[in-house]
Amino acid sequence: MKNLLKVFLVVLTLILTVSIMTSCDAEGLKENLGGLTDNIGNLKENIEGWKDNVENWKDTVENWKDSVEDAIPGASDECEHSWLEATCISPMTCEFCDTTKGNALGHTKIIISGYDADCYNDGLTDGEICDVCNEVFVPQEIITSPGHTPGAAATCTADQICTVCNETLVEKHHVPGAEATCTTDQRCTKCMVILVKKHHVPGPEANCTDDQTCTRCGDVLVEKYHVPGAEATCTTDQICTVCGDVLVAMHHVPGPKATCTTETDQTCTVCGDVLEKWAHKPGTEASCTKNQTCTVCKIELAPMHPNRTTLSGYDPTCTEDGLTEGEKCSNCTKVFVKQEVIPATGHNFEDGYCTACGQEYYSVGMVFELSGGGAYYILQSIGDVSDKDIVIPAKYKGIPVEVIGGYFASESKYKENFETITIPSSIKEIKIGSYNAIEYGAFAGCVNLKKVYIESVDSWFNIVIQRDANRTASNPLHYGAELYAGGELVTEVTVPSRITQLERDYFDGCTSITKINFHNSLYVVCGFFNLPNLTEVTIPSCVKVIQDAFNGCTNLSVINIPDTTYHIFTKFKDTAYYNNPDNWDEGKVLYVGRHLITAKTDIEGEYTLRADTTSISDSAFAACTKLTKLTLNSGLITIGYHAFYNTYSLKGITIPYSVRFINSSAFYGMNKGSSYDLELVFEYKGAWNDHGYLYENLSDPDYIYGTKDLYTYVVYVVNNNPVTGNAPSSATVVWWDNLYGRSICR
Repeated sequence: MKNLLKVFLVVLTLILTVSIMTSCDAEGLKENLGGLTDNIGNLKENIEGWKDNVENWKDTVENWKDSVEDAIPGASDECEHSWLEATCISPMTCEFCDTTKGNALGHTKIIISGYDADCYNDGLTDGEICDVCNEVFVPQEIITSPGHTPGAAATCTADQICTVCNETLVEKHHVPGAEATCTTDQRCTKCMVILVKKHHVPGPEANCTDDQTCTRCGDVLVEKYHVPGAEATCTTDQICTVCGDVLVAMHHVPGPKATCTTETDQTCTVCGDVLEKWAHKPGTEASCTKNQTCTVCKIELAPMHPNRTTLSGYDPTCTEDGLTEGEKCSNCTKVFVKQEVIPATGHNFEDGYCTACGQEYYSVGMVFELSGGGAYYILQSIGDVSDKDIVIPAKYKGIPVEVIGGYFASESKYKENFETITIPSSIKEIKIGSYNAIEYGAFAGCVNLKKVYIESVDSWFNIVIQRDANRTASNPLHYGAELYAGGELVTEVTVPSRITQLERDYFDGCTSITKINFHNSLYVVCGFFNLPNLTEVTIPSCVKVIQDAFNGCTNLSVINIPDTTYHIFTKFKDTAYYNNPDNWDEGKVLYVGRHLITAKTDIEGEYTLRADTTSISDSAFAACTKLTKLTLNSGLITIGYHAFYNTYSLKGITIPYSVRFINSSAFYGMNKGSSYDLELVFEYKGAWNDHGYLYENLSDPDYIYGTKDLYTYVVYVVNNNPVTGNAPSSATVVWWDNLYGRSICR
């Protein structure tokens, strides 16, 4: 009954719905929707009306129910149940009245087994269903096949296989490298096994005119060749059957060799022509003790014999021995007349020349050595010459004498006998010698040599006079000799204009020179030691450097040096100027003009340079161990080599802005790390640089100095581009860390 009521209510609801929808056409629906906003206010009233309608409908339904029960016979009687079987989810139910009895049976769950995926097929997970109604509780899901699981990659010797099913995935194989060429094999890039051997690519086959070559590299594989025809005979050539070229010219077919034993010629076996006449084959030539025979038939060809030959002699010369004529066998070494030596005749000098050979007079007995590939002689030693007057020739045996050796006179037992020496203009160099690592000059020990004769002063400047470390007379003037040029005593010397740098001591010890004239192109002055009669010297403004010079000129009292000279090495020791107390500032420091030359090593306390000082010479304050303070003047330009060498007590110097040159090792011994630290204050803040040829080339062009407190550095390189470290650019107090062995300038 309840089920019928439910059906009835559903049908009624549908009827009411259709009635409402059919009562409204599409246009009315559009209007209703458009006025929805206005109708919202009436919604509550409608709902209240609907509630009344529902109550009415309930009464109507009750009436309908009574009507139905009246219309259906037996509907109001008790139902005679017809039971449907209980299911997994429902109890037993009457098919007429829906009355239930008992309980639902419940599901009988069973597991539906899945299976794994393999390399080829998908798998399924386990599932769960009811064994009665087949309701699914756990659905089975597909397990996607993972495919093969590759093992190690295939190599040259092993396949790649699936690690699950062991199926071969990639067969073993080589990895070919570059293709084979004419010179290289193709190899596997992994195992280097040869895959394809190197090989040529043959071109067209060889023929009579062309080789067969490789089309790739051009190498000849088969040389061109002919196809020989019939062999050549005495009358016909052998020719190529392809191109007709003559391969073997017609020729004879030799018979047995010619022989002297039967006096038979060799003939052609085809035509009979004589190919070789028979002849004897001579053995060893006949000598003084054995005849000559045929090596085949042994017949005598020449008897033993002494053939006498005259050996030519030659006359002796002034310097070389001669030989008499001789006689010997031309077939052996037997001598019949021995050659005798004819002694050299020696020179016969008259009026300075030999009457026989024309050789210029020289002191006979000196030892000459040919050198320079035979171009000149070196006068190695004075030999056994004991004369007081020594003459060196310009030529010896017609070849110039250009060098006086370092042992020329120094090892002679007669060296104290020598009083004069004549040196020709052919001499280009006077060397020095050495013994047990001690150097000495070529004229060492010639203490009585008092006159030196030369052709001209100009030619004397052409000689390279080497100077030994101990000044032991490389120069023949060393022991106080007078100089004569062209026979005239030399008192005045003019430096030739071709010489711009005087770097040799040409006149060491010369007693005749009283005046020296310099030209206006001279750059460097050196030498002129121990000239006792030189009283005055004026250096021209062109001279920039004065090296070791004028020391020992005992009467030199006037020295004029221009302000423009910026490098002075010499100290003018043992000169009248040096020994004059009036030339020493405060009795402590020697000046020449505006140049500070040297200071006495016992200088104490403080010293201030003269206001007009332009340069401090080399080693000027070296070893001034008691100097505690030094004030440099504004206007100073140059600080020389070793200028402050080991000035132990000096702790600080201010370098004026005007200083442009600081020579190498100026502060040697005062560098960082020693027990004496020298603080330098530079008024100039720019970069410092190497000055090219004026100072030595630098093996390491960096100059390093940093602030003393921070121990940091600023590096200035030679091209003036600074590479800065941590030192502040405003630092003014710096210490010199690497000045040892360097020259700098700006």
